[in-house]
Amino acid sequence: MKARIKLITLAAGMGKRLENFDKQNKIKPLKKVFGERLIKWSIKSYHFMFTRNILEKSDLYFVIQKEHNIKYKIEEILIKEFGDKINIIELNQKTSGPAESAYIAIKKSRIKNNTIIINDCDHYFNGNVLTNFFYQNKNIIKYKNLYSGIINTFDPEDSKPNWSYLKYNKKKKLLSIKEKDTQLAKLKKNGVVGSYCFFDSNNFLKEYEKLSSKKNKNEVFISNVCNEFLKKKKNFKILKTFSAFPLGTISQINRFKKIFKKQIHKLYPEPKTLLFDLDGVLTNHDKGYHSSKEKYSYPLRFIKKNIDFLKSEYEKGSIICILTARGEKEKSRVIKDFNKSRVPYHKFLFGISGGTRILINDKKPNLNNYKVAISISTDRNKNIIVDEKNN
Repeated sequence: MKARIKLITLAAGMGKRLENFDKQNKIKPLKKVFGERLIKWSIKSYHFMFTRNILEKSDLYFVIQKEHNIKYKIEEILIKEFGDKINIIELNQKTSGPAESAYIAIKKSRIKNNTIIINDCDHYFNGNVLTNFFYQNKNIIKYKNLYSGIINTFDPEDSKPNWSYLKYNKKKKLLSIKEKDTQLAKLKKNGVVGSYCFFDSNNFLKEYEKLSSKKNKNEVFISNVCNEFLKKKKNFKILKTFSAFPLGTISQINRFKKIFKKQIHKLYPEPKTLLFDLDGVLTNHDKGYHSSKEKYSYPLRFIKKNIDFLKSEYEKGSIICILTARGEKEKSRVIKDFNKSRVPYHKFLFGISGGTRILINDKKPNLNNYKVAISISTDRNKNIIVDEKNN
């Protein structure tokens, strides 16, 4: 990745819908849930991107109101939360909406030709699918020819119009993004997470300038800029996350608190790591040097249902590691078959013992009920059976 990704978090709103929530902190980004500020929850969505070194603290840009900074010392609080390498962009006055705020921030900070993510300050979502995309596509130049950027989506839990929604035609081609559309909400269409990626910041600037020149008096959202791209048949890569929570109202926050307590394993900001054995789990068991042929047979014979399970976990953002007693000599043949069959993975470990495999992991002090290690033993060449409730 030649130029680092810049994460621009819009935190210039007062948040009137949260006036009666956490009255000690007056403005929305600073209000607390489970002792953490809303803006901290928002950045936690990208936790794994920091672990993977896709983002660094110096890549963080926070857009705030100058008036708020004077009144509530928001810059001082943000530096305390995220360190002194972050970037603060002050707005001298209210803007026409999120799109103009992002536009001013990009211009002021002189972010040129960078991949940018424009992020809401009042949500929490699982960003592991997004992390996987950037990790697997370290050089995104090839994607610039196909897509303008990335739109993160989620399946809404109900038919209330709390989201922006993707509108497709009959051929499943993306036509536009509709803000809080009641009709699309009723149909439970894909909701859009407030995390928009543009592969080239200059293109965002150009499209916003064209849009603003139309003298639209309505509030201008990031989705409106995306629609300008779509009108010109400039597509977006659609990534789907399995958990997302808007945190802009008291009822949304209460729902998040209720679910978070019950489903900490699903909502923890880093993904699961799944370690799969190769022979007898992902492929039909091969005795190799202990067989009558005294060598391994190729191509590999994949166990379809277990590969489907692996793929579904990969698509959720899980890390896939594959272990095998096959030696390094077999590596090129194994990798070739995996690539040919388009079986995704992150790491392969060859030459380990075929004996008992023991994972030793440390507990998380603040999460007593969080299981840091789970063992699943399967019958050889049979489908993986996972007890979702207990595991």
